Amino acid sequence: GSLVQADAAADVDQAAEVIASADVVVVQLEIDYGAVAYALKVAKEKGVRTIFNPAPAGKLPPEAVALADYITPNETELEVLSGHTGDYEAAARSLLTRDDQTTVV
Repeated sequence: GSLVQADAAADVDQAAEVIASADVVVVQLEIDYGAVAYALKVAKEKGVRTIFNPAPAGKLPPEAVALADYITPNETELEVLSGHTGDYEAAARSLLTRDDQTTVV
């Protein structure tokens, strides 16, 4: 089954032209997590740069995080997202799946 609720997917699909014309798409976790993941997917398919701000602290599936060009957690969000505590540099690096990704803590 799909992670994204049908109405959330429809909202993202309805905004696809706006997303395609954007320079950057920023998503955060104050909406349905499936919608966040789907918006990242649509943006990447359209060749749009993406920023994922995991606020409030929550865990998005790794395959969705992999769609973000920039990941911008605070320390608490980083611990929740990565599952690592203490070594913030290692935790930040653990989120990266591509050479062209950046994590800013």
